Amino acid sequence: MTTRDVMAQATRRTHVDFVVRGTPVPQGSMVSMRGRIRHSDSDRLNQWRNDIKAACHSEMHRPLIGGVFADIWDGPVELSLYFTYKPSTKAQTEKPKTTAPDLDKLTRSVLDALTGVLYVDDRLVVKLEAYKNYSYWVSAYDGGPEETHLVVNAMRVLK
Repeated sequence: MTTRDVMAQATRRTHVDFVVRGTPVPQGSMVSMRGRIRHSDSDRLNQWRNDIKAACHSEMHRPLIGGVFADIWDGPVELSLYFTYKPSTKAQTEKPKTTAPDLDKLTRSVLDALTGVLYVDDRLVVKLEAYKNYSYWVSAYDGGPEETHLVVNAMRVLK
């Protein structure tokens, strides 16, 4: 039996799939203000992170135990992120979104938001797929079609 076979037998997947409504906020550069170092858009970023945490908590249906979410994943995690933006013209829906914000900064904000909520630390993410594009549909909910769709698979090693 190969190492891969042993790992496949000792691993089970846990799947979470949820959507965070609203305009995705990138985790950008740090700035110094009055001697304190903080993110350049920290108020919007903090709200965005809180929205991600709330959506994750709601999807997981987990109670808080001593201020910490129960059953936080502690093994390898695969993560797929789909960032969608509202197009300002019909022509935009036919092209990829190549304008700001940067995809790596969008993923950073999500990875950090899920640390301590879904998984112990974002160093556990072993596979990451991320996409940003314009929305191809008209939304029925308030706030427009900007959202982030997160698909998370945890590969948890059984003891």
